[in-house]
Amino acid sequence: MPKPLYQHLTAPQFVEQLDARSPSELRAMRAECEQVEAAISFARRALHGRLDIVHAELRRRVEGAANPRLDDLVAQLPTILAETQPTGVTGSQRVLLTPEPSVVQEELMGVVDAVAGPEALTHLSRLDDDALGATVGELSGLEQELSTARRQLHHQIDVLQAELTARYERGELSVETLLA
Repeated sequence: MPKPLYQHLTAPQFVEQLDARSPSELRAMRAECEQVEAAISFARRALHGRLDIVHAELRRRVEGAANPRLDDLVAQLPTILAETQPTGVTGSQRVLLTPEPSVVQEELMGVVDAVAGPEALTHLSRLDDDALGATVGELSGLEQELSTARRQLHHQIDVLQAELTARYERGELSVETLLA
């Protein structure tokens, strides 16, 4: 996989020496982390949908059902995709952002598509069991990587927010200067 777009944001040095940064720099850093986190969240949701489709093919094989025609598979998608509900943090205080389409498509969805793109998903029944298992493994590995990156970005956002909050509490910043 190419160098992830979030690698520099999750590095420990990204949040070092924050006291030397201006409030506008801190806000820009936080906004960049939030935008990339939103892009990763979007890609993870798409990846989960693809995992659900691959798992449905695995279930079909275990149950011994006939290979579905493409139009039958498309008709089953609402059921397949509704079977797994997202497992987010209940009561999360995070605001959901809409990521920049170029970031999602070019960087993250390209990686997801390389593992199980739309073309591959339409031909899952042609894969042997080993290849299908490998696809599940690759998608699961990518999901773990993206989950780890999201957690790291949440940490960075929290560190940046804590620095801004501390400056307000120390009287170094005021709401009036923010609005001016």
